[in-house]
Amino acid sequence: MKVHILDTVLFKKRCDPVPVGGRIWMIDSLSQTAYNDIGEYASSFGMAITSGRNRCSLLDLTTKNISMEITRKRTVRCQTYHPQLPILAIGDGSSEVMIVDLVGERKLASFFVDGRVNTIAISPAGDYIVVGTDAGTFTIHDTVNFKCVQEIRSASIAMNVEFSGNGAQYIAMSHANGDVKVVKLGPLLSIDYTPLQGTLDMPDWAKEQVMFRSPEGPSFLQRCMLEGSKESLICAGGVLDEAPESVLTFDRTTGVGCFETAVELRKPNIMTLILTPVVNGTLDSQSAWSSSLLTTTMPVDAFLTLRELIMNHPPGYATDILSKMTYVKVPFAGPRRCHLNDPKECGSASYINPWGGESQKLEKQDSMQSRFGQEYKDEIILIPAVLPIPGLGSLDFLSALLAMPNTGSEIFDNDAMGLVLAILWNAGIKYYFFVDFFLNALFCLCWVHFVDRSASSTSKETNDIRVITALAWTVMLLNTAFLIQQGVRFDTKRGHFFRS
Repeated sequence: MKVHILDTVLFKKRCDPVPVGGRIWMIDSLSQTAYNDIGEYASSFGMAITSGRNRCSLLDLTTKNISMEITRKRTVRCQTYHPQLPILAIGDGSSEVMIVDLVGERKLASFFVDGRVNTIAISPAGDYIVVGTDAGTFTIHDTVNFKCVQEIRSASIAMNVEFSGNGAQYIAMSHANGDVKVVKLGPLLSIDYTPLQGTLDMPDWAKEQVMFRSPEGPSFLQRCMLEGSKESLICAGGVLDEAPESVLTFDRTTGVGCFETAVELRKPNIMTLILTPVVNGTLDSQSAWSSSLLTTTMPVDAFLTLRELIMNHPPGYATDILSKMTYVKVPFAGPRRCHLNDPKECGSASYINPWGGESQKLEKQDSMQSRFGQEYKDEIILIPAVLPIPGLGSLDFLSALLAMPNTGSEIFDNDAMGLVLAILWNAGIKYYFFVDFFLNALFCLCWVHFVDRSASSTSKETNDIRVITALAWTVMLLNTAFLIQQGVRFDTKRGHFFRS
């Protein structure tokens, strides 16, 4: 087989046909930009030819002879030049893409893909390389470390691919079944085309863009949640481990956050996945945004998600979440001086001053005075801390916990949940307990005396009818109060109170 070289103006032969030693599969030529930068030497490797063998031949455009051959272990299936540099990318049947420096005549890098390589294209700026394979995938890699940053799957074998001219925001793809598709990439990496496997191996700039700077539509974490497969949930867990603040991302089209998505899906494993970095302190300790975490709506969203998990799903999920509960530092608050006998635990609706009262700010003191002075002898330095989720000290939440079947003591087997119970008891449970005990004791006492005085077998002629009437009215009033109480709770959709 021979290569015919024609004039691009008159389309006439410029020389005799050049034999290449096989059936020609693909031809590519060096860009004019590379010619201008290198000079006449560039003509020695100005054309690359694939002829169905295990080598790629480079043609010298001056002598019209083969000047160099790059051999591979398997059949070379495609090649393409860099749009600006004297670099050649070669794909073969062993699923390997090799990058070659033609001036230095050396291998720069190589990477593997899934399936035999059928087509390669490099973006006009040279920052991306796209590879099409027999596996029916087009993978886009950055040209720094050649990690996959986008993956476009198709129903057929990938045959040809090419970037658009200016900006490279579009990719044209053809398939073995005859389908041709044009995909818009846009200025940011697409969430839909981000590969689930190997996401954490992507370059830092790509991970940041995928996780936090997504274009319109759901965030990457939400995409993993919506897909719901084992692979996607493993990917979501890895993302949360490395970047816990990704739970703050949301759908840029609808404004729906990750917690709302988890509640809408009604899958307990997804709810647990989202709640874990909030309750165990990971988000507060690793996130650069932790100073403003409690000033967002996320803690409230987390509480609503937790309540949904408790009320409508098996108790094991809620037990696992609550057993990991810990404290987080109060935002915008510094250390404070406290006396040893000051209360260290309290309930408050505000995170700004959780201890209440006047703030005793820590001031810099003279070292000698602090060491020997009596004024600060019995004081200690503490940093205000709160639970990461509000509403845990409400009676409604406690009733929901008690309503869970087979609730184990492990829910309260940590300092944070122990504090919740202590505050609940001091703030109101003991008073409700005493009132409830008194009303039930009064009811029993009145009922026993009413039956004893009104029953035919135990009544006496000396019984005062006014006492019996008062006892009957008391029993009726107490029953009415109990009925109203349960009716109000049922009307406000708090049916779990009946079970608790």
